[in-house]
Amino acid sequence: MPRAFDRPAGDTGRGHAVGETSPVRPDVSAEDRSRLEAIEAKVDRAERLSFDDGVFLYQTPDLTAVGRLANRVRERLHGNRAFFNVNRHLNPTNICYVECALCAWARKPGQEGGYLMGLQEAVDHAAETWNESVTEFHIVGGLHPTLPFFVAKKGEHGIERVL
Repeated sequence: MPRAFDRPAGDTGRGHAVGETSPVRPDVSAEDRSRLEAIEAKVDRAERLSFDDGVFLYQTPDLTAVGRLANRVRERLHGNRAFFNVNRHLNPTNICYVECALCAWARKPGQEGGYLMGLQEAVDHAAETWNESVTEFHIVGGLHPTLPFFVAKKGEHGIERVL
């Protein structure tokens, strides 16, 4: 279960308005700054952002401004509370037949650095990394070209029994 943490008394969490970010990033143009301020006004009015607004926020280099806007919405919805998740990752294999452009972790079958945990090894690893503060066990890994799906399900059930 996530745990909530309150900020110290007197800390509103609002920080600066978008137009008041300090210092103004030199790589954010006056036009982009104006667009951020228009989006900020929509956020303050609780107005739904457009698809184009979302694309703009995704592409802006001013991540601090995006974070401040997101915090305003979070506080409007949930008050002065933040929730944190404590998770553990289990990667039973990095052998993968998919070639995702963003992945530098996966290895092709037979490639140096590739690994595949046995079921008991994966269960043991999960047991070693688990403690009572863990709120999520994230099981990820490569899409192994020869392992059937039921092997992954067996590992999942083994981990559930241990934890």
